Amino acid sequence: MSGLQSRWRSINLVQQGASLCATVILKHQEEFLDSPSPFKFAIFINSWLPFSWTPELGQDVTNVLLSDNPLDTSVEAWQNTSLSCELKLEPLRQVAKHALFDINPEVELKWRATIDTVVGKDNDYLRPRCFHPELYDDRLELATAHLWGERDIFDPHSRKFFQLCDSDLARSHQHDGGHDFPQSWDDNERFSEIIQKTVLKSQFAM
Repeated sequence: MSGLQSRWRSINLVQQGASLCATVILKHQEEFLDSPSPFKFAIFINSWLPFSWTPELGQDVTNVLLSDNPLDTSVEAWQNTSLSCELKLEPLRQVAKHALFDINPEVELKWRATIDTVVGKDNDYLRPRCFHPELYDDRLELATAHLWGERDIFDPHSRKFFQLCDSDLARSHQHDGGHDFPQSWDDNERFSEIIQKTVLKSQFAM
């Protein structure tokens, strides 16, 4: 993280990029308690919950990813510790369809190989872990703007991601579309206003 000591002004990320950025910020907060965030403000679009970098933090989501609803964000699902080892392809295919991602035979083989690895009793440290706002106390300590569609298949993740941010510094807008950018002038104008307010909330204005 030493390369982040010279702070970037801002960052604008979509989907997995937003998730990765949130992980970087949370890691920085954990390891450098007295150091300011590496970014002054962030814009997150169609986000999903960030993964952990260590088995010591976050919830094991292996079972969630292998369930009938791999995008489930309920606390009950995230606290299920009875490890499954069955790959259910159809729910994943539905997610991939909405995310415009093709599940071909090669991808399926890679997934199966990954599952065979993480379900081993000695491989707990390899299992994917994520941060859930109802199961993790820390929050992203910077001004943030959030945008997602109410018909986006990742809507539950975007909502929880928003809750993972400082409530005094976070603003959001939900447009009526799906897993894409808003098409209407009103939506774009509204989000533009939110971005401007986010900049003013950030340390640019301090």
